[in-house]
Amino acid sequence: PKLPQNWLAGWNVGMKLEAVDKHNAALVCVATVGNILSSDGRILIHFDGWEIEYDYWVKPDSPFIKPKGWCEQNGVTLNKPKGYRGDFKWDKYLEETGCRAVPAWAFRSQKSNNTSLFRRGMKIEAVDKRNPVLIRVASVADVVCHQLRVSLECAFQGGGGNL
Repeated sequence: PKLPQNWLAGWNVGMKLEAVDKHNAALVCVATVGNILSSDGRILIHFDGWEIEYDYWVKPDSPFIKPKGWCEQNGVTLNKPKGYRGDFKWDKYLEETGCRAVPAWAFRSQKSNNTSLFRRGMKIEAVDKRNPVLIRVASVADVVCHQLRVSLECAFQGGGGNL
């Protein structure tokens, strides 16, 4: 499918944003646009201070990327760049790095995570990651950034835990 002409408008290599760590979805971190593939409308996300093995490709409508200040506005902890000393403030960091943030309007068609039908405390059934043949009773512990944090109910001695 052909992408809209302005699909990547506002995006440039070196710009900063907030991104979910796909290896640990509970973390939202300071990140940089590492590369742009105009041919298929993808953006390479690089976590500031981290190795390239954590980089991943997304499109501008991905729920895993957010504009500068999203964490603060939504009560989510923003993880500062690895090795960064002192309190993290976006304006100070942008000045120190000589970079600009991706403008908020460049993030395409993102709906608020408030549209989720899941609510904290809801009871659900979930696959036990430690023993995937088992389906267990669980509770929704949190709903953040289009993702659920699930807590298994203690169904057996020593049971329970987070998914």
